[in-house]
Amino acid sequence: MRDCYCRLQPSGLSGVGVFAVRTIPRGINPFKTLPKYQRVGHVRITDDELAALPPGLSRLIRELFIPDNGKRFVPTCGFNVVYLSTYLNHSADPNMRTRNGCIFTTRRVIQAGEELTVDYRTYGAEHVL
Repeated sequence: MRDCYCRLQPSGLSGVGVFAVRTIPRGINPFKTLPKYQRVGHVRITDDELAALPPGLSRLIRELFIPDNGKRFVPTCGFNVVYLSTYLNHSADPNMRTRNGCIFTTRRVIQAGEELTVDYRTYGAEHVL
């Protein structure tokens, strides 16, 4: 429980969001999981490949995964396990950062009840905001 910081709940920004259930220190990954539950990898899927999928599955992938240079990173573990970070909403002034869209760290202390956000434009960025 020492690494449990977040929950999902309705968001005023967009649909469902990730919210702090307690104060989260600056510079940590609030989505840390036990090794047996960590992502085992991801594949890149193009828009053409998405178009070839059944419509419901294609829509799910488009809604949950942000494109990077025309491709999306989709977890190889499938969709029966969905990580909290998948529900981070966009903000131009985010309290989270990422380089790869998979590993996130806090940019500052996040207070209990605050929504965690990330700038979608930084996915794949070579610099950290």
